Amino acid sequence: MDKAYLMKILSNSFKKGFQIEEKKENLFQLFAPLYHPDGDMMDIFIKVNPSNPKYLTVCDCGLTLMRLSYDFDIDTPNKQNILNNIISENGAVFDNGDISITSKSEFLFMNILQMTQISAKIMNMRTLQRDIVTSLFFEQLNDHIHTKLKDFHPETGFSPLQGREDLTVDYLFKTNKGKPVYLFAVNNNDKAKTATISMLFFQRENLHFTGAVVHENYDALSANVRKSIMSASDKQFYDLSDFEKNSSEFLNRAFYN
Repeated sequence: MDKAYLMKILSNSFKKGFQIEEKKENLFQLFAPLYHPDGDMMDIFIKVNPSNPKYLTVCDCGLTLMRLSYDFDIDTPNKQNILNNIISENGAVFDNGDISITSKSEFLFMNILQMTQISAKIMNMRTLQRDIVTSLFFEQLNDHIHTKLKDFHPETGFSPLQGREDLTVDYLFKTNKGKPVYLFAVNNNDKAKTATISMLFFQRENLHFTGAVVHENYDALSANVRKSIMSASDKQFYDLSDFEKNSSEFLNRAFYN
């Protein structure tokens, strides 16, 4: 299959305004009015199977991820899973950075549009960065607690007061010695306010507990919120790294000293 044949296939769909350039043997780049939001043209290639020209492959030659990497890194298992799901759920294959769709000549235009949708969704991962990072905070905290702190018998979503299920503790640690530890995970002002109200209410009800807070980023809280949660809690961890480093020692002191 040569360039002229590909042009003939695509001219029925694009009508005009597209070009094909042969990059190397059996690999052609498509230049068409298919753009990213910033105005750059999408990188779309067509591979030809010389043994069976009826079968084609629409791919990006790894350029979508290269473009994404300019300001967003796939550097955690959670981000990698999101990327893999976008690709697989949209009918493509991911191989060593290259995203591809197997096609036939009669479906080539449709599969090209399919590739543009995949590329757009992947680039949108940048706008989802805050949500991804937030989910990572809770995911990594939960993983640390249930692996590194499992000897302290953590319970998730504990409600200390019957009839007040709206006042919950993210994690409960308890032993036969010492007061239980109520741990709150805080990633923003609203969560900090909820944790503060809960601890103050438990104190008013004369519950015996040690109130602890692990922050995603303590400095990101407003000054008034920091002041309130400082007054209500017995112990605060500045961020997840601080918690991972010092939580075991803190729980040992709380229960055994």
